[in-house]
Amino acid sequence: MHGNLVRLVAVVAIVAQVDLAFTSARTIVQRSLLTASSISTEQAEATYFWPLVGLNADASVPWGLNVSVSTGTESFASVYGLSIGDPPLGSTASEEKLGSSSASENPQVTATSKVLQQNNGEISAINIVNDGTPQVFLGPNANYSDTNSSNIVPTTPFGINLGQAGVWNGSLTLSGSFDVNRIASKSWMQLRTSGDGGYFSESGSRNTSGTIQWMGSSTDAEFALDFNSEAIVLPVSANTSDGMGRSPCGNDMTITINGGDANIIIPGNITSSPDRCYTRNSSNPGFQTTVLGQPFLQAAYAYFDRDGSIWVTQANQYDLPVNPQPFDPNAALAPPSPPESWKLAHPDWDNILTTPSGISQYLACLAGFGFLMFVFVALCNGILL
Repeated sequence: MHGNLVRLVAVVAIVAQVDLAFTSARTIVQRSLLTASSISTEQAEATYFWPLVGLNADASVPWGLNVSVSTGTESFASVYGLSIGDPPLGSTASEEKLGSSSASENPQVTATSKVLQQNNGEISAINIVNDGTPQVFLGPNANYSDTNSSNIVPTTPFGINLGQAGVWNGSLTLSGSFDVNRIASKSWMQLRTSGDGGYFSESGSRNTSGTIQWMGSSTDAEFALDFNSEAIVLPVSANTSDGMGRSPCGNDMTITINGGDANIIIPGNITSSPDRCYTRNSSNPGFQTTVLGQPFLQAAYAYFDRDGSIWVTQANQYDLPVNPQPFDPNAALAPPSPPESWKLAHPDWDNILTTPSGISQYLACLAGFGFLMFVFVALCNGILL
């Protein structure tokens, strides 16, 4: 029920079309898949950032980074999705392939970025060389080149929120920065996962444990953090734990990880589609893990460090431009104020649902009211009997 309350009506800003002429006058340096050791700290001083086309309720609709593609015979704009982790072998041109026939036959793909350098906003194009797969890879072994300066641009560390199509644009920031305009909380929370190798050591998936709470119900859960998964996938037990067969999908749910290391509220308006949230039918013990997929990165803003450690905080749903700031896990965060258009669209909400604490209080009120109604109905039934 409450999931219907969190529908937002702000219109997502349409990201400007890529300026093909910007790169046509320059020599494109086609380099990627360089090792982290080959990147100097001087090459990472500039801050690169992009708005992202948000996730659609229909998982088949393209989302991600606006790019321009040139095949030698035609040029066109496209949208490339994002994959977290090392690129699979053969999917991206390596440094050794430069000058080979296979590299020259690849399409030239560029993503126009805003660049902060000495507090001046500049425009630059990041060159992405691959075999035509419409993906941009983010990880310690996925590095691209700046066609303006020829600097190598590492994709780790990075900050990310995936956004929602038609509501708010997501964002991607590199070079040790995060997007303060996507933040709805005042502190960072570290996600502690199994093992010591960090997120990138397990091909984009790590395991942890915690609880899921929704509509006054709660269940323990084993989580798989898999941000390449299109959906949040729940075990069959999630539909039975509240005694009424109600799924968390389409309802606000709170994900608590490691006993409170991290608490993220996932609003029901991003999990109402069966493409983005569903419950498994099997009760097989091997299928009882809850997969925290891409909708988790809509509800949360996440910062991935190069060693694979992950820091998260609650994200807002405001349609604001990207505002990169230096990342400091110990610094207090300053969430932005809601834009006027958002306030006008939510006249009854005021500010109570603009922060996780406000949402938590509201959900607690709903849960308490639901419990009182349950007791009242039970007493009435007893009297009638």
